[in-house]
Amino acid sequence: MDHLVSGELAAYGARLRSLRCDICHTQIKIDGDTVIRLTKHMLKESGFLHPRLRCVRCGVWVCVGRHGEPHQREISVVRHEASGRKLEIDQCCYQGQMFLIFALLCGLESNAYSNANTEKKLDLPHIHKWKSFVGAAASAPTTWLAKGTGYGDACSPRCAKTTANEWNDMKDLELYFVALSLVLPAALNAKPTFINPRPQRILAAMIARSPMLHHASEMLLRASIEEVNTIRGPLTAVVDFLEMIAGHQATIPLILCKRTLFPHAQQLPRFLFSAPLRQGAWGTAKYETGQSIFAIIEQLAIPYRKFAEASGRLGKLKGDESEDLLAVIQRVSGLAATLRPKNPHTEHAERETEEDANRLSASAHKQLRIGAPSTEAVYQGIAKEASAWHREHGVKEVPDHLILEGFYFAGDAKALSEKNQAPGRMKKILTQVASLSTDLPEGIYVRYGEGRPDILKILIVGPDDTPYENGLFEFDMFCNHDFPKSPPKMHFRTTGGGTARLNPNLYADGRICLSLLGTWKGQPWEPDRSTILQILVSIQAMIFNSQPYYNEPGTFFSPGVGNVLAEEYNRTVELYTVRHAMLSWLNERLGLPAYMHPSANPNDRNPTSIKATIDDPVLGDVIRRHFQLKSSMIVKTARKWENLPTAGLEIKRVVPSLCARLKEHSFL
Repeated sequence: MDHLVSGELAAYGARLRSLRCDICHTQIKIDGDTVIRLTKHMLKESGFLHPRLRCVRCGVWVCVGRHGEPHQREISVVRHEASGRKLEIDQCCYQGQMFLIFALLCGLESNAYSNANTEKKLDLPHIHKWKSFVGAAASAPTTWLAKGTGYGDACSPRCAKTTANEWNDMKDLELYFVALSLVLPAALNAKPTFINPRPQRILAAMIARSPMLHHASEMLLRASIEEVNTIRGPLTAVVDFLEMIAGHQATIPLILCKRTLFPHAQQLPRFLFSAPLRQGAWGTAKYETGQSIFAIIEQLAIPYRKFAEASGRLGKLKGDESEDLLAVIQRVSGLAATLRPKNPHTEHAERETEEDANRLSASAHKQLRIGAPSTEAVYQGIAKEASAWHREHGVKEVPDHLILEGFYFAGDAKALSEKNQAPGRMKKILTQVASLSTDLPEGIYVRYGEGRPDILKILIVGPDDTPYENGLFEFDMFCNHDFPKSPPKMHFRTTGGGTARLNPNLYADGRICLSLLGTWKGQPWEPDRSTILQILVSIQAMIFNSQPYYNEPGTFFSPGVGNVLAEEYNRTVELYTVRHAMLSWLNERLGLPAYMHPSANPNDRNPTSIKATIDDPVLGDVIRRHFQLKSSMIVKTARKWENLPTAGLEIKRVVPSLCARLKEHSFL
């Protein structure tokens, strides 16, 4: 069917090129650059948008839709205001409306995005940006780590802030999207005519080839909660436009399905004004595809919903700005909820992904239990299930009192009152915590208070191929009374009760050396740019690295003695990881299986030193799932460490205890 629609579009372009003045019969010059230039002039300068071109010979205004009929005095005008500009639109006739839609869909510039590479970069889910960064940092050469402890995240991504030029472009785009929303309804509801028997199909084809669809997706991709207030006007106009095309059967696939990334020459306006190809060639071209707009909206709606729910529960966000923010957030969330049941692929894809992950994971665990040779497919199955679980459970709220019990900053948190809080503090905290729902890399888990999102528990899984691999490392975080003016406070808890220092950046007393936290010289916390996410990513990627010895000030990689010391340091860290980041959780933070509980038959009671009677109320779900999924991999790594030529006697005693506890918990 695509080649038929392409043919109809080409025919529409041919009709536009054949336009002549009805008075002097002079051909009206019309091409892509002319359409873009005139449309921009009408929107930005005259404020009057109409489907008429002037004959250069006799000066008559010719309606493009009426193909040569002179300008009519009686016109239908729609008046609106957008971006501080008054806008009048002449709705004239149906063909005139189609031309206006075409002109608006051509966009602002003739040099619209020219290749699929730009589109692909924009389509990457937020999580991938952090994944690539984490991978780069974790595998970086030791010379890169030689700056010593407390470095900031000089290589870390920063939140994209809207520049003045970008803001001007977005305000212009707002005008285009507003105008489209005003002229689209009549065209979407138009009845077939002899000239245009399938008006909605041609309309859908125009939108599909329009750079405006790219601009809409780009606007959504940058609409983090932090940016919503800044781009509220343009974003609202985009949502109006998307709601319009989502409301019609002919155009809703443009939102639900993956977008075709047409090359520059195949986009509007060039496609319509290029020489017609042979009809047989329409169906032969193959184009790359990009992420669907529905997928972008659905991903965006996750933190939006969390923010709206939390702000509604707290009732602490006041003022017109916050109300406007919530209004936009609720509209986007509502659009996602409306689209989800209409997407036939969503439920099937999720069910297929979940079943596939479970099947791969079950097969992987079976092979590992029977000692079969490890393969990439085996670990891929476990990783896929872990990834799926992280998406659902990476960020959660829990009752405040559960976090405050034993919380390092409990005194500060309880002493805080509304009177001594900085303006906008709670809104900023909610914004950053909600954004973690989609941006948080795998291996980091966050639990925050349902009534106090300023108190957080963080659990970081040690990255692969490091002496921290698959260990669980716990942190307490508290956002101060003047957050975000000052960075949050953070305390490291996995220290064996203050006996173990696992990294030059992580002290046995719980102090954390990181410039973003203000505890070391280097890149400082910037109130308008720095985020909680940056801190967590910096710790995961730059502190929990493969050669932590070189985090110490004054240490540089060099062959010989330095490398030997680094290896010795790794042996110590591996021992601490097994003892405090694995075994300690099994002994003290996970409850016993039912058959080993003290209330069971005396003959079946726990014969071990496991102390916990119930799972940890804050992190228990993460701990249990971690050991359920990764127990076989943990044992393999621990045994590799104990069999290293430089391994000490202590780890050879601790690893058997780890294996025993995993069996007692029925993880092996």
